[in-house]
Amino acid sequence: QVIHKVLRLDMDDAPFEVVGLEQKGFEHLVPINDDLKVRVSGTIDRIDRKDEILRITDYKSGRADFVSLSKKTVEEVLDEYFKDPKVKSGFQAYLYAMLVQPHFTTPIQVGITVLKKLNEGTKWLNNGRSLEENELAGFGLRLNKIVKEIYDTQTPFHQTDDIERCAYCDFKLVCGRH
Repeated sequence: QVIHKVLRLDMDDAPFEVVGLEQKGFEHLVPINDDLKVRVSGTIDRIDRKDEILRITDYKSGRADFVSLSKKTVEEVLDEYFKDPKVKSGFQAYLYAMLVQPHFTTPIQVGITVLKKLNEGTKWLNNGRSLEENELAGFGLRLNKIVKEIYDTQTPFHQTDDIERCAYCDFKLVCGRH
């Protein structure tokens, strides 16, 4: 039934060209020092092209929340994606766009399709506006900074005070929060 609903959405959105499904191989290297570069990558559910715009779609089984754009600068929006785990879908959307950007020359849109809410269609980041180069560059700078911080042995690790953030953490057993 889910597949039929996705196909119905696609028929309503046609014509478009599917560029790839479950795409791997896009990566971003973060230089930590002269000897170490950290690879950041992901598997992109879907890439298609419509009206000369590259569209990245991520399918989610749960919620998908983005930062509200009202009265916020690009810098404020990006900062919020790096600070608020509730908008992790938007963070992931920016990451995918940043990963594919060097490989395509067309504008990029990123959307989330929540499988439990297929009747609502795809929710597009930035209200459907293509991402600007300065937005993706700003995201990349912030990503590099946080990855370097993770690998910096001089930066102490502190557990979060917000226990709710631990609910789905893969490392909660290691740190003793279960």
